[in-house]
Amino acid sequence: MKLTRPWILLLASSTIAGTIAIACGGDDTTAIAPAGDDGGTPDGSTPTGDGSVPTDDGSSADDGGAQDGDLLPDGGDNPPEDGGDPDGGFDAGPACERLEMGPDHTTTCSTATPASLKGGALTAGTFQLTDVKVYGLPIPRNFCGDGGAYKSFDHRGVLVIKTTSTSQGTFEFQERYHRTASALPTFTERYDVAVGAVRNTLGFVQQPCQAPDPPPSGANFETGSNRGGTKFIILRIATGRGGVSDYRFEQQ
Repeated sequence: MKLTRPWILLLASSTIAGTIAIACGGDDTTAIAPAGDDGGTPDGSTPTGDGSVPTDDGSSADDGGAQDGDLLPDGGDNPPEDGGDPDGGFDAGPACERLEMGPDHTTTCSTATPASLKGGALTAGTFQLTDVKVYGLPIPRNFCGDGGAYKSFDHRGVLVIKTTSTSQGTFEFQERYHRTASALPTFTERYDVAVGAVRNTLGFVQQPCQAPDPPPSGANFETGSNRGGTKFIILRIATGRGGVSDYRFEQQ
């Protein structure tokens, strides 16, 4: 969705338990412990403001904040101004499989308190990114307003979910994004993680595929279905400076 350069969304940056299959190929397995529940905040709705995700004992599991794997890079409020791949090039090595992504979606900004995410059952399938909402603090600055830190970016992305149960499996994540005002530079993020869910929190364990940076260590999440029956998943990633980003993916 960091990463020292953005989860997904959002999703996502970005923080993602049993024996589960590795997503980047092969039948090897790995055991991971879930990241815990939502006990680190008053309503369990967001990761803690220091770029960490709450654990079930009330402590914080560091997701790297602006340093090690947010879906949105550069301290979290926005992706960096320059750098990246001029042509959106993708060179992740043999561990990563290239994934097909849908069209661009422009980020939106809010200084409201994000609604609580409810967790839910993980469902296998391919989910395309449909929305990225960036939440920033209204004070001491008007984050979304004129002169604020927020800048609009266009994102496209995909999340491939493979499950061994309704709370365990693997995620294959790929995202490409650039400033709305300019197609260049373009940044690409790609990683695979083993995941374990506890309440509304996902714990991530890194797999061999990661490019260019490691993934976050987890995320808050919610799954469900639209009125038309389309399944979705929202990943909420801490993006530093007290902010979070919601990455919404819908099943194709």
